Amino acid sequence: MNDIFKRLAQFPTRLFVIVIGAGLFIPFLGHVHLFDWDEINFAESAREMLVSGNFHQVQINFQPFFEKPPLFMWMQALCMHFLGTDEFSARFPNAIFGILTMLLTYNIGKHYFSVTFGVFWALLMACSFLPFFYFKSGIIDPVFNYFIFLSLYWLFKISIKDEFESGKTLRKKMMRFTVYSAIACGLAVLTKGPVAILIIVLVVTSVGIWNRGRITFNLSSFITWFVIVTLIISIWLSYESKGIGVKFLKEFFYYQVRLFTTADAGHAGPVYYHFVLLLLGCFPASILLWGAFKRNNEDTIHQLLLKRWMLALLSVVLILFSITQTKIVHYSSLCYLPITFLAAYYMHKVYEGKKKWHWGMSVGLFLLALLWATAIGGAMYIFAQKIPLPPINDLFANEALKAKVYWNVKELIIPSLFLFLIILSIIAIHFNRKALAFGILFMASGIFASLIALLMAPRVERYSQNAMIDFLKKASIEDCRFEARGFKSYAIYYYGQMSPTPASNKTFVISKINLIEKIDTSDLTMLYTKNGFVFFQKK
Repeated sequence: MNDIFKRLAQFPTRLFVIVIGAGLFIPFLGHVHLFDWDEINFAESAREMLVSGNFHQVQINFQPFFEKPPLFMWMQALCMHFLGTDEFSARFPNAIFGILTMLLTYNIGKHYFSVTFGVFWALLMACSFLPFFYFKSGIIDPVFNYFIFLSLYWLFKISIKDEFESGKTLRKKMMRFTVYSAIACGLAVLTKGPVAILIIVLVVTSVGIWNRGRITFNLSSFITWFVIVTLIISIWLSYESKGIGVKFLKEFFYYQVRLFTTADAGHAGPVYYHFVLLLLGCFPASILLWGAFKRNNEDTIHQLLLKRWMLALLSVVLILFSITQTKIVHYSSLCYLPITFLAAYYMHKVYEGKKKWHWGMSVGLFLLALLWATAIGGAMYIFAQKIPLPPINDLFANEALKAKVYWNVKELIIPSLFLFLIILSIIAIHFNRKALAFGILFMASGIFASLIALLMAPRVERYSQNAMIDFLKKASIEDCRFEARGFKSYAIYYYGQMSPTPASNKTFVISKINLIEKIDTSDLTMLYTKNGFVFFQKK
């Protein structure tokens, strides 16, 4: 067991990485409905591309949607075309990019450190909680972040110079890497928007300042990079603006500005929001990374520079989205890559005997594991035993919690086993059984995250939106219109399967019980209420 990670070098390790990634990310992708807003928003845009045949323009309710570029929706539409219009197809692109991200981290870690480092980094990306859930979702960010990170990686390769190479070889290599980086950046912009360029420029600038200007870039590289990125963006904008003209550019620009200057869609939060989120959510990597900050004199210059780039990326993204007014969980998701890198760096040093395991890591792992086990176990126990909750000053929430959801108290074994395995891993590391300790840590985190996704997500969904989605799926058989009154929802389009010209004249209206007094119901006939939702039909 002590040499298990080294023995991986004797096997096709990339196949191992692919199998682990596929085993974690692909199963049960479609076992729970898509969540409002983001997952359903993107899936609906992809569905409307297939229904309308309009692939050059992102739409919602068959009207132009100016907030996002089309690349991710094209991927979803492709999956829906071959696999069917369902939750699995909507989430499948991210599962694939999760595997690709694991392969990328493995290859980088192997190239600059060792096979063991690459395996640690890939497994941390797969088994840390937030990255795991993120690759099983239907949001844009896994694809967006993959292309940003790929672009930065090629720029990093430009920034390091092999003194044994001839000038001609070096120039050719720089030009090739510049083109690769620019293409990846252009694809990132086509996935989510120009914030990709901002992040890349800020990271490169930060590294340049840190290195006191000593980066192997030249003017021709910069010009080539910006010309290619601009060309890719221009091709997309000319295609997207077809039939709309400058209106698209204006609306898209205003949306990007609004995200940074206002709490868009009510997603406000304190300045420390992302720091706390990443600390709690990226277990176990968020604890292990702290051991990587001290400089190690045994690092090669390339290892030192790669670590510096990772620290710059972490700092830029964390600061940028901390000062941004809109606070959403996945906005800081690009931090997952440098966080897991730093955690892998520390694990690798400990595994190779070049660093001692710090007792603070044991305390941090235990406390955070205890917090997660207590939170999940406590929720399971309260709902399984039907223990009355404290009064909630929210009529909709009170009604939503009345949903009939089955909880099994026997499932408390899951958080208990998770905590036990973490303690076992800590004990093993203190007995110098490092491979055993790290193997148990990966297994505990990956299995716990998988079981929580499998058991908890469908139950949370039954409380939050299931009553509405069940209504939409049943009523959509009539090919009618749906309307959400008093609140915003993309579910009415996706699960209502709305078409541009519905066959039926019926219109169903959905609201929430706490909004009834605030909306006009004079043109509506109430059908019934369920779990906080109120369902009407227009007269």
